Amino acid sequence: MSSNLITPVFVASFVHLNKPQAAAPDAPEKYSLAVVLRQDNKEHMAFLDILRKECNKVAKENFGGKIPKKLRLPFRDGDEEDRPEWEGCITFNASASVDYRPGMVDKELQPIIDPGELYSGMHCRVSLRPYAWSHQTGGKGVSLGLGNVQKIADGESLGGGGVKPETEFDAWDDDADNPF
Repeated sequence: MSSNLITPVFVASFVHLNKPQAAAPDAPEKYSLAVVLRQDNKEHMAFLDILRKECNKVAKENFGGKIPKKLRLPFRDGDEEDRPEWEGCITFNASASVDYRPGMVDKELQPIIDPGELYSGMHCRVSLRPYAWSHQTGGKGVSLGLGNVQKIADGESLGGGGVKPETEFDAWDDDADNPF
């Protein structure tokens, strides 16, 4: 059995840590995020090499001692995706079932209580565990289970969520003229 691997700090994308979400209409809801590793970052690429080796090890352990010819792995080339923030990156999803919500702490290891602290664009690191799966139609693969999340720093939001109300409005003055 594989042990958890801790990512280097990365910018998270498609963050669904406050409320689980289904990837497709008939799919189960899961807590998830996309890990975005920069190809020009040596630490990111060294981790990716370790993670790929661990995925192959898990595949061998679960599929008769050898890697299936059409093994599906979670890694995507960001240059082939329609996401400008993924250019020059390798991405993959990590998820946890609704029964295993990831623990979430800040850089001082304090629990994150405010759901607004967890968003696409934050800088974080996570614990991952590769696991093998087989589909009834014959497909085999390795996916990545999401363990825990440590938010390291705020980053530029990667969209969604609209404008924050505190930046859209001015404070209300009760002494101002009321049109009603």
